[in-house]
Amino acid sequence: MAQETFVAAWRQLGELREPGKFKSWICGIVRNVANSSLRKDKRTPMAQPGDDCGDETQFDMLTPAEQVIDSEERAILLRQLLELPSLYREPMVLFYRQNHSVASVAEVLGISENAVKQRLSRGRALLTDRVERALGSVLHTTVPSAAFTLAVMGALSASTTTASAVTVASAGGKLAKGTALSGAVAAPFIGVAAGLWGIFHSQTQSARTPRERRFAVWVLGGFTALGLVASFAFGMRGIGMIAQSPWLVSLSLLGGVLIQSVAFAFGFWFYRRRQRIRLEDGMSNEAALSVWRMEAGEKGFWPGVIGFALVLGSACNLPHILVVLYWMRTVVITLPLVLSGLAIGALLRWPQEWRRILMALISALLIQYAALTAYIWQQWSRSQEAWQHSIAIIAIQSFYLGMLIVTVIGCYLYWRWEKWGHMGVAASEVSATRAS
Repeated sequence: MAQETFVAAWRQLGELREPGKFKSWICGIVRNVANSSLRKDKRTPMAQPGDDCGDETQFDMLTPAEQVIDSEERAILLRQLLELPSLYREPMVLFYRQNHSVASVAEVLGISENAVKQRLSRGRALLTDRVERALGSVLHTTVPSAAFTLAVMGALSASTTTASAVTVASAGGKLAKGTALSGAVAAPFIGVAAGLWGIFHSQTQSARTPRERRFAVWVLGGFTALGLVASFAFGMRGIGMIAQSPWLVSLSLLGGVLIQSVAFAFGFWFYRRRQRIRLEDGMSNEAALSVWRMEAGEKGFWPGVIGFALVLGSACNLPHILVVLYWMRTVVITLPLVLSGLAIGALLRWPQEWRRILMALISALLIQYAALTAYIWQQWSRSQEAWQHSIAIIAIQSFYLGMLIVTVIGCYLYWRWEKWGHMGVAASEVSATRAS
């Protein structure tokens, strides 16, 4: 573009009537060449043609003022600046971004210094009014960034135990009142609670003896309570450590993998223990082995499969809900719930294929979560300040991604080992043959 500018200036040099105005003349050529290039690339010009002072110079770098506001406010400021009339916008860009003096701006634009001062004064007033109105609208309809809230809570918890407990509880209460429990944002949390209750009810219903039922109630209840206590006790402190040591983000994915692997190991131990209880209570070996298989028509089948689908769809995008706004928040909330709804509809239609249906649901949720995570990270990576500001929530997103990956792999291997339900059918046929 610089070469095109010099070539154009050389060709039009004969048209320069007043050599003293060379600077403003060459600046006009630069603007024309830049906008011509943008039009060839089918992008939006920097200013609309027909403005009094020509086209606007691209304003794509941070100003000193932008260093003291967060990424959302920076976007508001830039948008409002670009929407100013070019009569006021161009002098402000030249004066603040290019660090020109009033005299230099007057020379470039070919107007008097008094005119520059008037346009700067009027432009500042217009920009202040526009930013105040836009920011007021945003603050009225949104809540503070969840990444900021999590980082503050983590820093407080890392500094002092007693003070952090009070502060985190207060901040968490405000966050819950302002975001998680308001409107449609509460739907995923309600879905998770309903799904967990369905899974719990399924395990107690499928128990064959009172002893097995008591074991299921106490173990599942204790495991859930232990998970909640551990999350509240160590979760905020972990967030604080990550906020202070960004390199720990790389370990978040591994942490999610390990935690979900432990959950799968607990599941295997849980079912193996139930199998032993059935044998000790005098049940047949076949009845004891049936604890590993769940088929349509058995007690606890529908609460279990529907609860599993609800938990997956509701909990999948929780790390994203608090960091997106407007239409993106609607997509983040509704997409996994819609996928879960489709899966539940398919389960009602083809209950015998529940393993394949849930496998398809888990895979679809992993794909959409990974795509959404990549999009959010790509947006944050445009600004080092925004990326550093969001370290805590990035770690949580990585943690969830690791858990989803293990869930997909674990369920696939287990259901493949079950031959997608055909193992149970084959066992039933063999038993019937022996009985005859």
